[in-house]
Amino acid sequence: MHADTATQRVQGFDWAGTSLGPREQWPDALRAKAELILSLPVPAALCWGPAFTVCAYSEPFLPILGGAREILGQPWLEAWPEISEQHTPWLERIRQGESCFFDHQKVFYTRYTQVEEAYFSYGISPVKNDAGQVFGAVFAGQEITERVHTQAALNDSETRFKALVRASAWALWEADPQGNLIAASVPLETLTGLSEAELRGYKWMTAVHPEDRDHFRTHWDRARAQNSDLDVQFRIADARRGWVWCNARATPLLDTQGQAYRWTGMNIDIDEQKRAEQLLEEAVAQRDRFFSVLSHELRNPLAAITATVDLLAVDSNAQNQPSTLPILQRQLTHLHRLVDDLLDASRLQQRRLELRSDPLDLVEVIEAAIEDTRHVFAKAGPELKASLPSQPVCLSGDRVRLVQVFVNLLRNAAKFTPVGGRVTITIELDGESARVRIEDTGEGIPPDAIEHIFELFRQAQSSHSNAGFGIGLALAHEITTLHGGKIEARSAGVGCGATFEVHLPLDDQSESAVDHKPRTLQIDQFGHRVLLVEDQPDVAEAMGMLLETVVAKVHVATSAEQALALFPQLDVNVVITDIGLQDMSGMELAGRLLEAATHRPPSLIALSGWGDESTRRAAEQAGFKGFLRKPLDLEALRDLLSEIDVSAP
Repeated sequence: MHADTATQRVQGFDWAGTSLGPREQWPDALRAKAELILSLPVPAALCWGPAFTVCAYSEPFLPILGGAREILGQPWLEAWPEISEQHTPWLERIRQGESCFFDHQKVFYTRYTQVEEAYFSYGISPVKNDAGQVFGAVFAGQEITERVHTQAALNDSETRFKALVRASAWALWEADPQGNLIAASVPLETLTGLSEAELRGYKWMTAVHPEDRDHFRTHWDRARAQNSDLDVQFRIADARRGWVWCNARATPLLDTQGQAYRWTGMNIDIDEQKRAEQLLEEAVAQRDRFFSVLSHELRNPLAAITATVDLLAVDSNAQNQPSTLPILQRQLTHLHRLVDDLLDASRLQQRRLELRSDPLDLVEVIEAAIEDTRHVFAKAGPELKASLPSQPVCLSGDRVRLVQVFVNLLRNAAKFTPVGGRVTITIELDGESARVRIEDTGEGIPPDAIEHIFELFRQAQSSHSNAGFGIGLALAHEITTLHGGKIEARSAGVGCGATFEVHLPLDDQSESAVDHKPRTLQIDQFGHRVLLVEDQPDVAEAMGMLLETVVAKVHVATSAEQALALFPQLDVNVVITDIGLQDMSGMELAGRLLEAATHRPPSLIALSGWGDESTRRAAEQAGFKGFLRKPLDLEALRDLLSEIDVSAP
């Protein structure tokens, strides 16, 4: 066990067995220097004699020794075998009377129980007698291991921080109390395209958007006057992207009097955030415009229908019924179209538009679209001219959807072309594709609206009071794209008319499969016995009365349970059911009716407000023979009934 202090160790050590002899016999010079070393407040050790035997060390030297060794009475190189290789040449220099100094010297030695890495800064000086001969050496210095490790950690932290800054979108800067930039990071230079020298002082203000400079300066001056944090958004010049939005944040560094002596700040790139906010604002504005138009579009036909119904209610002699019927039919057709547009908009947003692929004649498709919009042109006033080939133009696609494309384009042209104007539609063959061009002499399209013309709910500013939902062109674009084609819009500007071109790929293999025969509709009454299942009483009553005009017998059930109760008592060969019943799905009802059939099962026809292909497939898999979409299309119903055997079941 070692003594508690360095003095106790030196005084209590048995020096008789060493080359120095008993301590009482040491020369006066040695005893004086040993006493001096013991009193030093810094780590130091004294070596004496030719072998540099350790004869004293100071109290602060003890932590360097640790608890694994005692070096008193030993030659210096034997006392520290781990570092003897390093120290041998140094001691030779000491013997020559030279002094040595070492900074951040790394050594490996056993301080306690295992070898550890340590760092020292120390000097070795020779001790000479009056004759100038070297009699010993003094080792003095300090351990800096903790400082080295701390500095290494700081260096590592700084390296990682600099890497983070380089990898981030942040542009860091420093400014003096007057607001002059005094330092800038590389990202700020990259952002602005200006060097650090060019950014210094207030020159960096040239990189701020002219419209935002006063706004920025106001916030910057207020923050400096109040020694408060800066947080301001503005546009700044970007060498690559033009004007971009950034958020400048800065905080003052205060002295002991509470005054700022420096500002540290960063510019954060928020351009994507700002653009997203702008898009959101535009979307909200589009939504508001859409609901405004929707309200207007729905109120017009509802007003006409309401007035007509009121007239029928007060006209007890029904004198006006023949003239009111066309009004109701037109307005209901209009409402039907509005609802279809809204459903298509929903499918478009969800990417759920589905197409058939059948052989088609593009000429017949265009003729159908012209026929469907003839009344629109008659009402709107512009002249419609068509230049179509006499021979079929064959392609593959969904006839209903392609007719819808050209109906939407023709209705759009008619809507924005005044009385006396002209709309022309032509078909041209261009290699392996057909080009349908629709030109008008109408209002034209503003240049800034062209790139957005096919976006959903997008409406160009127009003097027209009935601009519509902004669905038709978006739908036409999506349908055309799904057919492997493209649609383009051109206009020289407001008042210069517009041109829309639809390009569709041709398919010569479809020519032999195209059916050009007109379709005839069954108009006679059928002898079917029908069970109608509809849980909306007014709809059930109205549809029941309509069905009685085309079939022999109609039974109405207003719930699935009522239908299951009535079915065994009835002699029906057709069941028409809503598939969205409240007490049971129409799919489940179909299965239970088929199970309940004691003879030949009835033919099932699904009725739904949803007309997408997935709903149709689900109905087919559930056993339905046909599918009708609400509101009930009488012609489609006749087609289905004509294919069902009246004698069944």
